[in-house]
Amino acid sequence: MPAPLFAAILSWVFLGERVRVETWAATLVVLGGIAIVFWDGLARGTWDGDLAGLVTALCLAGNFTILRHRKHIDMVPATALGGFIAAGFLLVIGAAAPLAPDGRDWLVLAVLGFFVVPVAFGLITIGPRYITAPEVGLLMLVETVLGPLWVWLALGERASALSLTGGAVVLVTLAVYFTWRLRGPRGVAAAQSSG
Repeated sequence: MPAPLFAAILSWVFLGERVRVETWAATLVVLGGIAIVFWDGLARGTWDGDLAGLVTALCLAGNFTILRHRKHIDMVPATALGGFIAAGFLLVIGAAAPLAPDGRDWLVLAVLGFFVVPVAFGLITIGPRYITAPEVGLLMLVETVLGPLWVWLALGERASALSLTGGAVVLVTLAVYFTWRLRGPRGVAAAQSSG
């Protein structure tokens, strides 16, 4: 997903935040890795999902930019309220016959709804207080790369060699970028001032 690129552009245009050169470089390399992952999907003709992913990336980037702009406001309660509204809506719609979950599905949904999603979105909501919107977008790409791994572990659907290559590009780039940011002169100074 190009969320980091969109977030960098939106932060620059609307917040006047200067995006560091190394952030632009990491974003472009990571997008190359994501393009490799999605090339496999495009070859299979899954354009609908790719278009939905593009729109989602733009919405996420806008969300990160707004959260960064109003970082003094705690938006975790609003995120929780949105989750409860969505859960209530899906509970009513999901109870319809073709979509009705069975016993095991309810357990999975409960774990997702009460633990995984609230913790994940709570941390995503807090993230822009401390790092830039493009950096939050970069971190979120770990989920894009690890998604096929979880699908393989849970459903036995193996990722292609092309997808694994793209994922490796993303993970190595993010590891190098964030290690450099934490250990570089700016990262050390920020850690000392907060400690």
